[in-house]
Formats: sequence, C-alpha cells, structure tokens
Amino acid sequence: MPDFCTCGAELPVDARFCHRCGKPQRAEDLLRDEAVEITFAREPAPVKPPAAAPAPGFQNPIALRVALLAASLATLLFLLIQYGFVVWLVGAGFLAAYLFSRRTQQVLSVRAGAYLGWITGILNFALLAVLFAVSAALSGDQLAQLYQEQLRQMPATDPKVAEAVKMLETPGGMAAVFLTSFAFLFAVVTAFCTAGGALGAKILHKD
Repeated sequence: MPDFCTCGAELPVDARFCHRCGKPQRAEDLLRDEAVEITFAREPAPVKPPAAAPAPGFQNPIALRVALLAASLATLLFLLIQYGFVVWLVGAGFLAAYLFSRRTQQVLSVRAGAYLGWITGILNFALLAVLFAVSAALSGDQLAQLYQEQLRQMPATDPKVAEAVKMLETPGGMAAVFLTSFAFLFAVVTAFCTAGGALGAKILHKD
C-alpha cells in the first residue's frame, strides 16, 4: 500500500523526500533536518559594539564637572600655598585628565588631554579673575599705590617710569594695567593647565 506524506501527496516506494513539499521521509533524513533547524535557531544574535565615550569638550558634562573640580582645587591650593602656583596649575590639568579617564573608561589621546587641560585652565582663570576683581574692588587705592611705589623705586632718570606713574594716576591707566594683568594671567593659567592635561593623557595612555 503506498505511503502518503503529511501534505497528502502519494509517495512512491522508498521515496526519501516528498515530491510536493520536499519533506524528508526517512528517519536519518528527519534527524539531520531537525539538527540543522536547531543549529540555525541557536545561532547567536550579532552583538553591537559599545558606543564610544564622548570626547572631552564644553558640550560634555563629565568633562566640565571634572575640569571644574580640578580648577577649584587648584584655586584653593593657590590661596593656601601661593608658592606652588605653577605646580597647582599643571596638577589641575593632570587631575582633570585622570578623573575623566576613570569616569568614562576612555583612553585619552595627548591632544584630547591637552584640550581638557585647556578647559580646566579657562575655568581656573575664571575663578582667579573673580577673586582678583573682588580684591581689586575692595582695595583699589591701595593696589594703585603699590604699583606706584614699585615704579618709583626704579631709576628716576628713565622717562618711561615717569610716564607709567602718571598713567597709574588716571582711571584709564589703572584699567589698562588690570586688563594687561588679566591677559597675562589667562595665558599663564591656560598654558600650564594644558600642559598638565597633555602630560596626564600621555602617562595614563602608557598605563
């Protein structure tokens, strides 16, 4: 009596596959077909690579937080121990690079570390500028007298010294002195903090 497939098709004698649906008819073919199906079913799904951590910048909140923390610490140390001013600045950039790498598990390049250090320097300069401005506002006359006394101690025969003393006696002259001091302070603070950030990224990259 002829066999029939589950699809209803009549199978010839010793047929291995159904000529209508292609289903295996022998036991060994059925087992092999089931094994292939199980293998395909257990094939793992492709794993997406983890997203790269955002680079340090003003748009990165982690970078801003670590930079502000490092800048605040450097400013506090400057107020307590003024002789280590350069060390605190370099250390602030280094600390910012270290904290950013620890928080994001990201290896910073030297360029990225320098950029993070530069951001730290800007925040550090802002804090120092506020302190400097408040101090100048509270003792503006005393500060002007201090500048004048230092200039008077220079050789009196130099005409530039006399011009500088006269300039400090005017509001415009004092404003120019303050602006020059701020520009110099900005250059020094950002330069050393940038160097500290680059140094920190280079050392951490080796580790």
